[in-house]
Amino acid sequence: MKRVLSLVLALVLVLGMIPMGFAADQTAGEILKGMNLLAGDENGNLNEDQNLNRAEMMVIMARMMGKFEEAKSFALPSTFTDLAGFSWAVPYIAYAEMNEWTAGVGAGMFNPAGAVTAQEVAVFMLKALGYEADVDFTWANAVEVATAKGLMAGVSTPATSSILRGDLFKVMYTTLNTNVKGEAVALGVKLGYMQPAVLAVSSVKALNANEIEIVFTKAVNEGSAEDEENYELKVGSVELDSIDFEAERDKTNVVILTLEDAAQAITSINVTVSEDLLDADMNELGADYKTVFIFYDDAAPEVVSAEVDSNILTVTFNEYVGAIGLVKVDGVAMTDGDEYDLTEPVKELEIDIQDLDLEDGKYTATFANVEDLQDDANVAGFIATSFIISDTDAAPVVVGVEQTSDYEFEIEFTKNLKYAPTVTAKNGGIDIVTDVVMDEADVWVVSVDPTLADDMYDDGDDVFNLAVTVTSYQAAVNDMYGSKYTTTLKMSLDTTSPALLAGQSKVVDDQYFELRFDEIIVLADDYATTDVLVVDEDGVKLAVAGLMIVEDTDEDETILSVDMGIDGIGSGTFTLTVAKGTVEDESGNGNKAFTTTVKKSASSDDIMVVDVYGSDNTIYVEFSDEMGSSALVAANYKLDGASLPAGTALYFESADKDVVMIELPDGAIKDSDPVVLAISNKVLGSDGEEIDSDDLYQIVYGLADNVKPVLKAAEKSDSSTITLTFSEDLGTFALTDFEVTINGVVVDLDSFMMIDEDEYEIYTLNDYNTNQTVVVEVVDSEGTADVAGNAITEDTKVTATK
Repeated sequence: MKRVLSLVLALVLVLGMIPMGFAADQTAGEILKGMNLLAGDENGNLNEDQNLNRAEMMVIMARMMGKFEEAKSFALPSTFTDLAGFSWAVPYIAYAEMNEWTAGVGAGMFNPAGAVTAQEVAVFMLKALGYEADVDFTWANAVEVATAKGLMAGVSTPATSSILRGDLFKVMYTTLNTNVKGEAVALGVKLGYMQPAVLAVSSVKALNANEIEIVFTKAVNEGSAEDEENYELKVGSVELDSIDFEAERDKTNVVILTLEDAAQAITSINVTVSEDLLDADMNELGADYKTVFIFYDDAAPEVVSAEVDSNILTVTFNEYVGAIGLVKVDGVAMTDGDEYDLTEPVKELEIDIQDLDLEDGKYTATFANVEDLQDDANVAGFIATSFIISDTDAAPVVVGVEQTSDYEFEIEFTKNLKYAPTVTAKNGGIDIVTDVVMDEADVWVVSVDPTLADDMYDDGDDVFNLAVTVTSYQAAVNDMYGSKYTTTLKMSLDTTSPALLAGQSKVVDDQYFELRFDEIIVLADDYATTDVLVVDEDGVKLAVAGLMIVEDTDEDETILSVDMGIDGIGSGTFTLTVAKGTVEDESGNGNKAFTTTVKKSASSDDIMVVDVYGSDNTIYVEFSDEMGSSALVAANYKLDGASLPAGTALYFESADKDVVMIELPDGAIKDSDPVVLAISNKVLGSDGEEIDSDDLYQIVYGLADNVKPVLKAAEKSDSSTITLTFSEDLGTFALTDFEVTINGVVVDLDSFMMIDEDEYEIYTLNDYNTNQTVVVEVVDSEGTADVAGNAITEDTKVTATK
C-alpha cells in the first residue's frame, strides 16, 4: 500500500495543476502535455489509445513531482533485480524507489513491463479524494466504489485489466471536479490550484484554544482578510471586540484568528465572516457566513519543532503555553527572564543558548510540567525534543551504527540526508542488505536478508559480525557528500524469553488483570484462555473470559491483559499461573511458565506524592501510602528523561515503606540545577494501587554537584604562558596543584591569572622554547575545585598544543 499512497501524492500534484478552461477538442493528455508533464514518444505522440507500463509510470511520476531532471541524473542503484532491458528507466525507478513512490511487486522485483490497471487507478483516485482503504473501500471493490461516485464515467475497463492512457486521463479529470470526502468543495479547488466561480468559506475549525482557522475556496485579499472588522466572534456568551483577537492571512486562502484570551473547554464558538470580505480579484463574499461549533480540549501541549538560528533556540508548541516548570538545554537549567521570557503565553518559545557554547552536534531540550491555557490546565509532565547545531558548510558525518532487531540496524548522521545512503553489510564477502529506509531524516534503518542472517546466526552461535560500509550520503542543507564510513557491527540473535516484570501486575477497571513483560509481546498462534489459571485466596478457580495484548504508557504492547468478564474482580489476593509459550516476543521466543500473585485492595484511591526533595546525592520521594517492591526498581524512574545512572541504589527510609531514597553514585550529578524525576506508572502501592497521574513528574531541588572538574587541555600561548582549560567553571585555583614538565624537566611556576571561569593562564618563572614538548599534570587537589567544592581530578596529564 506504500506504493499506492505515494502515487496518490504524485496524482494530487497533477490534479491541482490542470486548468479549468480548455478547448472542447483537447484531451486530458494534451492538457498534461501542455503543462510539460508528458513528453510523449520520440515523435511527441501521447498514444492515448495504448496502455501505460510501470517503467513509463515512474518517468511520468518524476515529471508530476517536478523532479524529472533530478531523477534523470540520479546515480544511486536500484535494488530491483528485473530491470534488464530497461536501462533508460533505471534512474527514474531507482529515484522512485528511494522516495518510496514504489516498493515493487515483491521478491526484489519491479515488473517494469507490467501495465497499470483500472483497479490501481480507482484506488489512486479514491485516496486522492480523502477516502480510506479498508474503511471506505477495499482493494477488491475499489472500481465499484469509484464508479458509484462517478469517477469512472466514460470508462468501461474491467478492474484487473490494463487501462488506456486516454481513459486514465479522463478519470483524473473527473476526479478533479469531484468533491472531497465530507466537504462541499471539489478536489482541484481544495488544493488551491483551481479557482471556483465565487469566493466561499470552505471550513472553520479551532486549531487550539487561541487559534481559529478559516479556509476559503480561493485566494483572499490580504488587507481585507486581516481586517478584524470583517469577523464577528462570540466565545460562550461573550461577544469579542475586534481588539480581542488578531486576523492574519496564513496562506493565500487561509486566515488565522488568534484570540487574546484562550477559549475554555466545552465552550461554543460562533464565527461570522462578513459579506464584505474580498477575494484576490476584489470580489466580495456576497453574503455573511455564519457557523458555530463546540470547542473541547483535553490534550496536553506537544512540541512541534525545535530549530537554532544565531544562538536562539526556537521551540514551537502545538498550542499556546502559559507555564513551564523547568526548561533545560543540554542538561543545563534555563532561567525565565534571562534565557527565555514566559511573562505572556507563547506558542514559540525563544531560548538564548549563547552561554552554552554548544559545538556542532545533536542536543536535547527538556520541558517539565508544561501547561496550556485551560482553567483546569492540561499538563505535559515531561517533553524531550532534539535539535541540531551544524555548520551549514560542513559535510554530514556518521554518528553511529546500532542493531535494533534481529534483522535490522540503524545509522545516525549529523545532518538530515537528501537521499537514502548506500549501505553494504558483508559477512564472508556476502552483502546481506535488502533495504534502506528513512526513520527520521538523520536516522536510516537498514534491513538484512533474514534467511542469510539466520544461516550466519547458526554458524556463529547466535552471533556474527558485519563489515558495514556507508557511502553516497548527501546533506539536504548543502548538498555536500560525507566521507566513506566503515565499521564492524556485532549482530546478536534474541534468544531470551519475555519475562514478567517484578511488581508490575495489577487490576484495571475491576475486570482485568494486567501482567507487564520486559519487552514487546504477542499472543502465541495456539494460545487459549485456559493458558492462564486464576485462583482466588479461598482456592476457588475463576473462569477467564479472554486474553489480549495491550499497550503500556510508552505505547509499547508489553502487557498481557486477562479479562475476567462482566462479574469483575473483587478484593483479595489472586494467584495467576501462566502456561509456557502463552506469549512470544518479536523474535518468536515464548515465555517460560510462571506463577504470580496480584492483590486488589478494597480501596481504589490513588497514591499521592506528598513531597520530593534532594539532599546532597540523594532524592527523597514521600508517598501517601505504603509502597510495594516496584518502588525500589531503578528502571521505574528517570532523571531528565534518562535512565538512572549505573550504581544508583534505592531504599525505603523506614519500615513504613512510604519514603523511597534514590541514592545517586559519585560523578552522577554534574551541576546543582534542578532535575525532573519521572515516576513510572509501574510503581504501585503495597496493595496494587496506582500513583495519581498528576504526580508522575516531579521537579527535584537540592541535589549537589558531585562531579570532579578535569583538566581538559593546555595551550602554549607564548614563551612564558600556558593556558589551561577545564571541564567546568572553577571556584578555587591553586598553582601548587599543577606541575609543568618541559622536555622532561620540571620547571618552576611563577603565578596565574583567571581568564574565564573555566580557563586560567599559568606563567613559568623563566621563558621556555615553545617548540619543545610541554606536559601539564595535576599532582594535587588541595586548592583547586569547582563551584560546588568538588576537588579537581588528580593524576591527569595533558600535552600542551601550540
